[in-house]
Amino acid sequence: MSPDKKIADFFKKYPTKIYKQNQTILEAYQTPKYAIFIKNGSVDQFDITKNGNKVILNTYKSGAFFSMSWFLVDIQNKYFFVANQKSEIIEAPSQSVKLFLNTNPDVVSWQLNRLVRGADGLLKRLNVHMSGSADERILLELSILASRFSLPNKNGACQIHISVQQLAWQAGLSRESVSRTIKKLEHQKKLSHKKGFFVLPKIASEHL
Repeated sequence: MSPDKKIADFFKKYPTKIYKQNQTILEAYQTPKYAIFIKNGSVDQFDITKNGNKVILNTYKSGAFFSMSWFLVDIQNKYFFVANQKSEIIEAPSQSVKLFLNTNPDVVSWQLNRLVRGADGLLKRLNVHMSGSADERILLELSILASRFSLPNKNGACQIHISVQQLAWQAGLSRESVSRTIKKLEHQKKLSHKKGFFVLPKIASEHL
């Protein structure tokens, strides 16, 4: 059995909870004694800055569980977790998850591979957010979302379902700045935008 199927099989022993879009799953500074598995849907992990701005740090998709930092190294949760669409969530006790991981080294190796890839993506985001332009930040965020949640068509274009506000939260920019930059990028034919989604003609390899 593949690692992802082993994970799904383990968590299905526990009850499923349904969360509506934008419903809070976990508050900041609330550290649970359980792991959270996304059976269906997706979940945003975000923070609120001192200025009151929302910044999305990560988006977890179906099949992911989080956060190993809570039950492996006892790090306090400092972030909010919210369903960004209707989602089916399963909670499993930390001790049971630890035992599952200890007896399934292939799952640990698979999960470690995902964490390393995720860390590499976070470093790219950090680099662009510290030194890149608004254009680069928006294209990077869309490219990351495309690589994780979309499949290119025969021409290599990807459709990404995200609102302008959501994109602004992920890029750490104001909605107004994102709107202006989108128009500029459309004029340059680097993307196209319709209400609720974007299309990237091609995912730039340096953004993956």
